[in-house]
Amino acid sequence: MLDDPADYAWSGDGANALGQDSTLLLPHPLYLTLGAYDSARRDSDRPLFAAEIDARNLEQLRACLQTGTPLGNDWLREQSEQSLNVRVGYSSRGRPKKTPAEKRSNEGQMGLDLE
Repeated sequence: MLDDPADYAWSGDGANALGQDSTLLLPHPLYLTLGAYDSARRDSDRPLFAAEIDARNLEQLRACLQTGTPLGNDWLREQSEQSLNVRVGYSSRGRPKKTPAEKRSNEGQMGLDLE
């Protein structure tokens, strides 16, 4: 993580909050509603991102970035899955767990208690 979002090449902070020219960005329609003039929009944008992220939230954010999982609640996950038509979030690894009935059916095979 960088100390200043404007230092990150893919951040819109330099353009949105500081007024730096960018050939990569077009202003988002919601950003344009922050004010009638560029200076008013910048003055409205800066306080939105001025707060420092606390250690707990930073840890969660880093974990999500490392695992490629979204940071959000169940509603966000469900909406993402519906719109993308793919599973989003953690999935269990390995072979599916056996039900108690499946475990019982394996007992006694070759004298092994297979789980």
